[in-house]
Amino acid sequence: MVKYIRELSDSVIYWIKMKKTLFFLLSILILPQPGQSQSVIDSLRQVVASQKADSSKIKALIYLSRNYAEDSSEKAKKFADSALAWARRKDNTKMQSLALLEIGSYYYDQHQFEKARAYLFESEKLARKINDTSTLALALNYIAISYSDQSLNDSAIHTYKKALKIDSARLDTNGIALNYYNLGIAYEYQNHYEQAVEYYLKGLVLEEQLNDSLDIAYLYNNLGNVYQVWGNYSKSLDYYFKALGIFEQMNSKQGQAMITNNIGIVYHDWKQFDKALDYYEKGYELEKELNNTDGISTSLNNIAIIYDEKQQYDTALILYHRSLEIEREQNNKYGVAIALGNIGELFYNTARYDSAIKYYQEALKIYKKIKSLDGLAETYQQLGRLFIVKKDFTLADTYLKRSLRISDSLNITFLLKKNYKYLSELYAEQGRFDKAFDMLQEFQQLNDSLYSEELYRQLMALEHVYELEKKEQQIQLLNQQKEADRLKLMNQKQKLKTNRIILLVISIVLAAIIVFAVILRRQNLFRKRTNKLLTDQKTELEKNKQKLIEAKEAAEESEKLKTVFIANMSHEIRTPMNGIIGFSELIKNEPPTEEKLNFYLDIIIENGKALVEVLNDLIDISLIETGQLKLKQNKINISNFLEDLSLNFQKENEQLQNKKLEFTTTISDDCQNQIMHIDDYRLRQVLSNLLQNAAKYTEQGKVTLGCKPSEKEGFIDFYVKDTGIGIPEERLEDIFDAFRQVDESFSRKYGGTGLGLSISKGLVKMMGGKIGAFSELNKGSVFRFTIPIRQDG
Repeated sequence: MVKYIRELSDSVIYWIKMKKTLFFLLSILILPQPGQSQSVIDSLRQVVASQKADSSKIKALIYLSRNYAEDSSEKAKKFADSALAWARRKDNTKMQSLALLEIGSYYYDQHQFEKARAYLFESEKLARKINDTSTLALALNYIAISYSDQSLNDSAIHTYKKALKIDSARLDTNGIALNYYNLGIAYEYQNHYEQAVEYYLKGLVLEEQLNDSLDIAYLYNNLGNVYQVWGNYSKSLDYYFKALGIFEQMNSKQGQAMITNNIGIVYHDWKQFDKALDYYEKGYELEKELNNTDGISTSLNNIAIIYDEKQQYDTALILYHRSLEIEREQNNKYGVAIALGNIGELFYNTARYDSAIKYYQEALKIYKKIKSLDGLAETYQQLGRLFIVKKDFTLADTYLKRSLRISDSLNITFLLKKNYKYLSELYAEQGRFDKAFDMLQEFQQLNDSLYSEELYRQLMALEHVYELEKKEQQIQLLNQQKEADRLKLMNQKQKLKTNRIILLVISIVLAAIIVFAVILRRQNLFRKRTNKLLTDQKTELEKNKQKLIEAKEAAEESEKLKTVFIANMSHEIRTPMNGIIGFSELIKNEPPTEEKLNFYLDIIIENGKALVEVLNDLIDISLIETGQLKLKQNKINISNFLEDLSLNFQKENEQLQNKKLEFTTTISDDCQNQIMHIDDYRLRQVLSNLLQNAAKYTEQGKVTLGCKPSEKEGFIDFYVKDTGIGIPEERLEDIFDAFRQVDESFSRKYGGTGLGLSISKGLVKMMGGKIGAFSELNKGSVFRFTIPIRQDG
């Protein structure tokens, strides 16, 4: 699969903030000479050109280096080198540290990361020596971002946390927010999305306090990136469009270009290629306006992918080569390798295998040179897959096993999954069906574990979000409490003032007693009002706190139900599907004997029926909840209907046969030959659900189906009674809710979707009746519903 390129905002926001911070640091060190009429730059040049060899000259050199960094990197480097030389000559440690920071920044811009870190480490060492925490924090951040650009994410995270510790000690809110942002980026690179979301949201709280719209927009973008990876496209687009609105309001073309590209990626993943192409082309036009070569290359690559997907290969190839040319001009080796790999993939898709091998091998050389293990793993896999097609099984085996080793060491699960799949195909081609089956099992097991792991990660991420929202709510409550304390303090101050006035008035003249009484009365009224306000506000705080707790618990319960339902449905659908796929693969790969074939086909049919039952439940609950289910009216004889239902249930239900349960039907005399006008199919569905539940949860004893006239005229009571495990009293109100079961754990003993009772409740309600249950633990349960003999309408 070709690689699209997302325009990450980390390098953008990082360098904007870092360079602003460094410029500010330099500006407070360097002041223009008083009385000069020239610009600051001219003033600084004059200082540099003078014969003086003092700290002012060194500061001016560093400032000029920073000023020229954007336009002329070589000139900036020359000023920084000169500043370092003078600082060393004068033994000025602080200026040495700043000059080293500038030189490290230069080598970073040249993508010479190891060389950059050598200068940055020296800058860090000197800043630490003189306890210059501001320069130290900057140096650590530069070091961390260089690690990040080389995919050394563990080192990056460790260094960011060191910088965060320093900024926290300095109470530098901007620095703390920046480190939260960068930690989110680093965790996102490691695919630890729940930690990434946690740090992004922490950063968002601080940036909203700082009212920094630009940083808020970049954080919205990165949250959109995470939700795009999770496949939550609506949430992802919501964040992207929030960011786009801010960038448009600020007229930031750079931000708009980044967001339009990322929105295009969402639509690409959504398989809406025309819409994706529209956004990619908008981003491309913006990048051309900005003359941003990196962005232009990214846009060309992503546009090419759309044409590749639409099988317009000639156009795609032209665009890939244009992207490749730009990456080579920029000396961006990683970008070059991606472009080469994408071209190789295009040739593979068009069966031009020799050309594909050539481009894959070129990409492989670069990945080896820059030590990109994930790039090596993916390219080895692509070559292995290609040599399967070319029937060169030896090379295919070599490349796939290399990819497998790297993927396993890096725990890149999506590559591991593909490797097992391709190795299964390779062994099948060689006739090694036992090995092929082993690889297929590894593939299916990893596929299942990937789903469970992703589900767990999303659940953990949601928990982190809840915790952060809870902290925000606590902050709001704390602010309200502070306001109440402020009012109380005002009251105390007013009281002291009143007492002073009283003492003063008494000491001056006795006649002022009347005036004093008036003043005292007014102050008492003020105190009462203030105390009332404090009492009311405290009451309101308690109410708000309770509401927040209830809202949080409701949200957590809702998310828990969703998660449990997804896990249950995944299990209920994948279990029969695995059976169908697995035994179908056995039939396909190695034709079995007639006896085995019949056995395999029976299993496939049984699993197919189970899958249909799950899907039918989902359709029924959907129709009921949306009000689209329509009931029919048929005339039935109750006793004949129940006898027929009983015979079919005893014949078809395996639980009765396996457990040897006693099953009886009890029909009262008044119900014998009673005629009902009702939808007999839906009545049968309700009773079947109740009977199946009774049989499932009863290990031994009996199950009874019965009916009798209701105490309410014109109605009939139906019931199903069992001697099973029973239901706890506190769960009786929940069991008729959708997706609820007595045991909701992932490892529950009894299977099922948890929809049967909810469907039954909905159908009974549509028939004009009510359903309920009575139960005792370890003694059994009775499910009873009452419906009218004749349905209305």
